[in-house]
Amino acid sequence: MKPTKNSNTSTQKSVSKTNSKKTIFNFSYAIIILLGFVLYAHTLKYDYTNLDDKTLIADDKAFVLKLSNIPQAFKLDVFKEKAGTFYRPMFVASLIIDGSIGKMSFAVYHFSNILFHIISACLLFSLLIKLGLKKESSLLLTLFFVVHPALVQAVAWIPGRNDSLLAIFVLSSFIMLMNYIQSKKIIHFILHFLFFILALFTKETAIVLPILYLLMIKLFSKEKLFSKSNSLFFISWLASFVIWFIARSSAIQTTQGATPTEFLSNIPNNLSAFFLYVGKILLPFNLSVMPTIADGTIIFGIISIVIILLIFFITKTKFSSLALFGGCWFILFIIPVLLVPKESAFFYEQRLYLPIMGILILFGQIVINANAKTLKYFNAGLVVLTICFLPINIIYSNNFSNKISFWDNAIATSPNSVYANKIGASVYYLDNNPEKAEKYYLKTLQLNPNEPGANNDLGIIYQNRKEWDKAIACFEKEIAVNPTSDKAFYSLALGYYNTKRTAEAIIKWEKCLSLNPDYRDAYQSLAIANAELKNFERARYYADEAAKHGVEVPKDFLKAIEGK
Repeated sequence: MKPTKNSNTSTQKSVSKTNSKKTIFNFSYAIIILLGFVLYAHTLKYDYTNLDDKTLIADDKAFVLKLSNIPQAFKLDVFKEKAGTFYRPMFVASLIIDGSIGKMSFAVYHFSNILFHIISACLLFSLLIKLGLKKESSLLLTLFFVVHPALVQAVAWIPGRNDSLLAIFVLSSFIMLMNYIQSKKIIHFILHFLFFILALFTKETAIVLPILYLLMIKLFSKEKLFSKSNSLFFISWLASFVIWFIARSSAIQTTQGATPTEFLSNIPNNLSAFFLYVGKILLPFNLSVMPTIADGTIIFGIISIVIILLIFFITKTKFSSLALFGGCWFILFIIPVLLVPKESAFFYEQRLYLPIMGILILFGQIVINANAKTLKYFNAGLVVLTICFLPINIIYSNNFSNKISFWDNAIATSPNSVYANKIGASVYYLDNNPEKAEKYYLKTLQLNPNEPGANNDLGIIYQNRKEWDKAIACFEKEIAVNPTSDKAFYSLALGYYNTKRTAEAIIKWEKCLSLNPDYRDAYQSLAIANAELKNFERARYYADEAAKHGVEVPKDFLKAIEGK
């Protein structure tokens, strides 16, 4: 029987549709790149947020503008503290490269952040293909990653790039490992070694990688795990650790600090953070630029876990090798996040950047095992989620556009954070909004009456309004909390002086200088106060000291005390 005209037409349409889909997926990398740039192009005009970016870039121009300082990045803590804890040479090197190119243009830094995110996405797509997923599903999972709102912080906030940089080296190391397993070419082994050590020099989270490397070799290689061929890997990993450890120990000469046992003891306290992160993977509705356990909710995390289990149950997917690898990837990269000490427990969303890839690999097991109908529904679900995430991403990213937007969100989403309220208050003060600053300094002190610096800063607001009684009360509280604060003693003395308590003011200014002999303004203040009390010899002494410290004493004043 010959086919009818209609059946021919139907067949032609089906073939045409298939060819059209193939054409689309042949441009997978182009689609990833285009979406990444279009989605985040608006961040190119963003300013700094006043959380690390100002300290590391705007306040450190002399360092980040010179390419010759790149070797120094390997000899210093990220904040240049010998007793620091953050050894991030690749991150610092990236800031220096951007600084030398852009000459302090924040647009260059933001462009690099977008570029790192796109490179990570392309490498993720490549890894998913190598793990056995079809191009169509790999692309959809990657696009889901590109637009995910919980990853905005890694792209829109300049310091967030540390996690996208880490992802680039981690993904590259896995791709080279798989290439070597398949080809046994020494170049792939060398590149694997290189990317692993670069990952270590990006962030200490990379120390968990050998466990995942072993799992990959066990699951995807036909050779025995401890074969002679694989011994090269063990040697290279050990060598990488030794090089990194020696470099880090030289850069950060910490004699004190938490022991490994103390770090592990933080996990029970931070267990709720696990659910915070899991919840944001499928239900990113409680996003925050500075998330805390106290102001978060674990409900979305529980719901997300139930949804993931239901997806596996409905699709009748078994937790075989790929699912095991993805699950271990998520767990191993999320554990370091749970080690954060309680006093600095902000669970920043860019730290989800690598762990979320494990969930996508986990979903890859569904893709591989699914029949045509199930795969169709799964892919459709990914498309719907990706489209829904687009507006959430764009709206949320605006919180990183400048320091006011950032701290507005920090305080609104983490109202019980002492740090968010205190730093937010200081940002508002510097932005000429003393009313808002006062509000959040008071909230800071409500949360922690002994917070160092808060009473002093609040007192300065009252001092500027000439509300001297309130100002003095704040400075006295600050000294009670922080008796070594030279600023508080200086400010208190100023309060006494303006309320005609000059003798008491002199005592406090002298105390200020005993704490900090380089507090220049105190010398001039003491000269004037002593002259008023007719202590002319002391007035001349402090006037001379003020001049030695570069403070210009009014000529009329000098003339007035001359010869007295």
